Amino acid sequence: LEMPGLQDANGSGFSLSFSPDGSLLAVASSGNLVLWELATDTFEVAVTSASTDSLAFSADGKMLALGGRRSGTMWALGQRDDVILLDVATLQPVRRLVGGGRAMDIAVSPDGTKVAAGARDHTVTLWHLDEGAVR
Repeated sequence: LEMPGLQDANGSGFSLSFSPDGSLLAVASSGNLVLWELATDTFEVAVTSASTDSLAFSADGKMLALGGRRSGTMWALGQRDDVILLDVATLQPVRRLVGGGRAMDIAVSPDGTKVAAGARDHTVTLWHLDEGAVR
């Protein structure tokens, strides 16, 4: 299946994540994020200006966390290694998490209150979203 927005991947890798209910597949590569609605075979494409190395849905499926290397700024939000939280319904950023390295793997806690990112520099950063704390 050829997905819109991913034709120019130029051999770069993909990051993939299913929504908790299995209705969506998020696919990121070469500066684009595609949400594939599996039941209808429809696609939503967002240009991220980022190399997304990792992504993860929240347990309720309403938020998508993206980590990787920004080539510029993503929707005018975020620096080079920030984790970006997107609203899945609008594909717009709702929060920027700072303080970690380039996230190569990312996870959202089942209750949605924490985001963890494993970075290229072999560190793990844990953000407590309710408190705004970083460890």
